[in-house]
Amino acid sequence: MSWTDANTVKIHLLGFLVNGLEVVDHEITLEGSAEIQLPHRNLLSGSVRVAGLLAENPSGPEQLTLNGTSWQGLGVQNVLRNSVVLTDDLALSTRFIENVDFAVDAVGGKVKRLSGSSIGDGESVYVWFIPLTLYSNGSDYDVDLSAGTLERLVGGDIPDPATMLVSYEVNEAAVTDTLISEAIVEAEDKIAALLKLEYDTESSDQGLKTGATELTLAIISDSLALHSLGGGTDSHADDRARRLMELARRFELRAQATLSRFISQPLPSELQLK
Repeated sequence: MSWTDANTVKIHLLGFLVNGLEVVDHEITLEGSAEIQLPHRNLLSGSVRVAGLLAENPSGPEQLTLNGTSWQGLGVQNVLRNSVVLTDDLALSTRFIENVDFAVDAVGGKVKRLSGSSIGDGESVYVWFIPLTLYSNGSDYDVDLSAGTLERLVGGDIPDPATMLVSYEVNEAAVTDTLISEAIVEAEDKIAALLKLEYDTESSDQGLKTGATELTLAIISDSLALHSLGGGTDSHADDRARRLMELARRFELRAQATLSRFISQPLPSELQLK
């Protein structure tokens, strides 16, 4: 018996559950060696960036000449987002607008003039910004990518306590192959148990294939809702879990309608939406 498969399920998941998610400058407080739960699990290896705001005053002014739309370095990397100020003189007579007159690469520590901006091509500007201090995994902090937890390491350079800005990406494989495989087995087992006498596990009707896929998606969505509620400090977990449960319900109803001509009684539902 194999009415659906992981590749078919992933086609339907693509775009709303399997896509990676980027989190930028999530604020946490590290104290001692206490473990902090980040809003998400299954973090992408190499994507975690932990930075501290230690500067008491902005850096600058730096004078830069912006030619065309080429990037110009600020002399440092890792600056606080939305902290870059560009003016036409030291008196701040004209303050240019980010994303209208200029763009910022906060991680790379670069700015560039935007086409059509108020900054003339080849014009010199003055720049102020707030630098961040970047810390190292393994020496200053330790991160568990699977669990989405982070802790300060005693003996590292992170002050105790300290407010940190954490950026990371959620792994595109957050809906793991293991979860998909288990959901397929569960969905097909439920269908097989309710088949009418004229059908069996070797039946290859398209409706059985479609229904198995829809029921698998319902099980995955429901599992992700439970996973979301276990996300710890994420203030949006309740809302995200409810939306996933509603999605699971939609898939379940679709599966019920698709499979109605193949099964002897309705599929049992474990979803109770209020």
